[in-house]
Amino acid sequence: MRIILRRLSITYLLLTLCLLTACDGYKVEGGKVYVYGWNEGRWFYKDLLEGADAKTFRELDDHFACDKDHVWYAGALIEGARAATFRVVGHGYATDGVHCYGQWGKVFDVADPSTFSAKSDYLTEDATDYYWDGRPVHVADKATFVVLPAGSVSQWAKDKHYVYNLCFIPEDADTLVRVARIPIADYDTFEPLRCDEHPVSQYARDKRQVYFGDTIVAGADVATFRHVGYNVGQDCHRVYYCNRATQIKDFSALREVGHFYIDGKHVYNWHLSSIPDADVATLRELDMPWAVDAHHVFHSDRLVPGADPKTFSAVRQYDHAGRTWSSSPHWDYGKDATHVYWRDSLIAGADAATFSVVASDSDDGGWVVFDKNRIYQGADCKTVERFKREVLKLHK
Repeated sequence: MRIILRRLSITYLLLTLCLLTACDGYKVEGGKVYVYGWNEGRWFYKDLLEGADAKTFRELDDHFACDKDHVWYAGALIEGARAATFRVVGHGYATDGVHCYGQWGKVFDVADPSTFSAKSDYLTEDATDYYWDGRPVHVADKATFVVLPAGSVSQWAKDKHYVYNLCFIPEDADTLVRVARIPIADYDTFEPLRCDEHPVSQYARDKRQVYFGDTIVAGADVATFRHVGYNVGQDCHRVYYCNRATQIKDFSALREVGHFYIDGKHVYNWHLSSIPDADVATLRELDMPWAVDAHHVFHSDRLVPGADPKTFSAVRQYDHAGRTWSSSPHWDYGKDATHVYWRDSLIAGADAATFSVVASDSDDGGWVVFDKNRIYQGADCKTVERFKREVLKLHK
């Protein structure tokens, strides 16, 4: 029996970037409306909501709000939304009877907005279909559609005709619906596989074969196969990453060193691919995702050519909250005694001693990246000048 498996792809990277800004709610004070919350550049903020009519203003939930003429999401005006008919349906979704609105103000259309409702943070429905992150699932039989296993967090569903894979693919920049047809060997015994540490699983099986998303895990032993880690499977013969067989025999025998795995002889990245340059005996993590061994520096699993492991560190990013400077390691900027790097690439001419990342005090927020010679990102501001005086001691 051939079953259509439909895959809906979204990009977690975009969601991660969105989470750097958060709206906590709205307040009406002195005849004016304010939105307040937190973002990475400005920390806690309270801003006037321009154009809002305080007399008719209504806070619908922590993010959606409206007055007699306008609708906002997290303080941002939703152009064209109809305030008079706007209603929130839960899980970060709403509709005005014409269009539907998702998390972060995403606008999408459904077949019947009048019956639009939310089932979870990603699954919504109307009278005719289900939608995954705003994209139609094109369910063949809505009456028998069920998420598997029923009532739990899952990326699998089925109706009496088809199996559906509702995918999250962080590496995939394509956010459009794609349909892939693969053979499901035995529909009646098809089941998602669970992992206690990762309740959302891309693995599933029937009595004849194992699946990862919309692909078959070739050669996997069905009887012994289990989901053991994020995108990691194990059977009696070997370990699999996604649908790919690896050279690793026993996932439980691996030792984690930061974002690497070690089996005593080899170093593997989080995709479980071997890193031939890494030294098993001396590998250690600095600040994620930076790591060093006796001879090399790594950003994630990529070698940073020429970097000195003895003097290497992550560049600190600074913010001035209250009366003191606070700092944390930067994910992408690193330096040794003489050079500065962006991930695995040298920043030619950058001054390692004064290279800095500082939160801007401008209205746009964000970060300013600079050294004593130039600004690489952002614009000069009062906080940067203060940092130069107080921390770098560049001005007497």
